[in-house]
Amino acid sequence: SSGMRWTLWLSLLALPFSYGTNILLARIGPEALGTFGVLNVYISIVFVFFFLGGCAVPIKFLPEMDANRRSSFLASYGLIILVSLVPWLAVATWRPHLLHFLFGDSGTPSLQLRLIYLSPVCLAYLLTITSLKGVLEMKWAQILDRSINVGQMMVLLAVFLLNPAWLKQRAADVVWLSYISLTFFVALIAFYRLIAVGSLAGSPRFWLPPRFWAYTLVLHASSVLGFLSSRLDYILILNTGGLAVLGQYVAITSIAGLVPRVSGFVVDSLLPSLTNCLAARDLRAASCVADTYLRLMFPAVLGLSLSVLVFVRPVLA
Repeated sequence: SSGMRWTLWLSLLALPFSYGTNILLARIGPEALGTFGVLNVYISIVFVFFFLGGCAVPIKFLPEMDANRRSSFLASYGLIILVSLVPWLAVATWRPHLLHFLFGDSGTPSLQLRLIYLSPVCLAYLLTITSLKGVLEMKWAQILDRSINVGQMMVLLAVFLLNPAWLKQRAADVVWLSYISLTFFVALIAFYRLIAVGSLAGSPRFWLPPRFWAYTLVLHASSVLGFLSSRLDYILILNTGGLAVLGQYVAITSIAGLVPRVSGFVVDSLLPSLTNCLAARDLRAASCVADTYLRLMFPAVLGLSLSVLVFVRPVLA
């Protein structure tokens, strides 16, 4: 219940900052908002294609193992992720012009290639944050996770107030640099928190739990299909209409995506809670947890949907 409360309240507090970033970039221009849409595509690609198996892998396996096994599992899983990343880095280095299909005119070709090289920073952030969730350190996981949205909004707002003309010219650099920097610091803090709670105790060696490959590969295939249904439209619009048209599209879809975004916030701590209940063989507690989350989601989604319907014109403006 503590993790649920932290997830709900921090998500609600961070939501205005997330949409505040959209509003601020839209005021700068459609190209700036389009860059933010490209950032979302980049994040999705790293999450889906580079992070083998996805966030559910640490959340699934960490509760099932002893504390002295966790450092070995996380080190082994991290090594597998880095090895699986090598072919993608090789293709980007060999054919850097292909990155134009992912980034469009957002940033220079050299910046686009550097962003692919910097993807291990995002992978470290993902691995450490999901590991904190897997060991039910939900307060720290949620604080660190939401701090990226809050931090990026504050950076953009500060630059906008100091020099809006410069921000309009260098919006792509500010958006990318602020996100990569924040993920680096969040990953570092999350890593030390894992050490503090004893999840990285002992000397790691290569070890994977039973059923690791079967679970991870099936989950990875499912994530790829999810990407094709949720982010392929961004790539198509970017390559056919350009950055400005993508910015207009992001403005519309950010409103349409408000309801599933909030419901996703509510269930963010559901999977860690369920996996820990199942690891303890407490099916009754797992059923109670699921019921509680469903009771929370229904009124939240219903109220938000009605609010969007009633106030859609001023929100869109």
